[in-house]
Amino acid sequence: MNIFRILIFIIFVGIPLGVHAQIDGIVISEIGAFEPADTEWIEIYNSGSEDAAITELRLFENSTNHGITTYRGGAVVAPNTYAIIANKAADFVAKYPDYTGTVFDSSWGSLKEEGEELGLKNDDDSVVEQFIYPAHSGGTSLERVDLGGDGSDAHNWAGHPSGHTIGTGYIAVIAEETAEP
Repeated sequence: MNIFRILIFIIFVGIPLGVHAQIDGIVISEIGAFEPADTEWIEIYNSGSEDAAITELRLFENSTNHGITTYRGGAVVAPNTYAIIANKAADFVAKYPDYTGTVFDSSWGSLKEEGEELGLKNDDDSVVEQFIYPAHSGGTSLERVDLGGDGSDAHNWAGHPSGHTIGTGYIAVIAEETAEP
């Protein structure tokens, strides 16, 4: 009878307390801090080899952990796939109806165009990714140039020349040189 009680204790009490989701391979790929606060967004990319349950993460912004909930497309981001974490998901979807990918809802005050600390944490507070993004006030999104590169390297970020690339990767724009006659 004692063995039965121990097994029940382990199954219903011991195991759930020791389990923490660990999600690797998720990177912040684009930041829409230029938007009005209600339509601000953060694009994420799953560079890992397994599905990632994003609602098990917390968004770290302005020294605060913010919850992430499913809005459209489910709780999982497949490998090699982009998704959006929106400050107010309904407002984001209304503004960008052509974006049909996965959208998660969160809530924060406002992303700072002059840069701030931003990150994603597992449910046990371990860091998936955390960095201070560089200042960008060009009225466009801030894009991560190399998804495998360091998020804290200011040279790994570029302002989009005309808007954003929601749901797609960084697209380098090469300025044309004009030859003088």
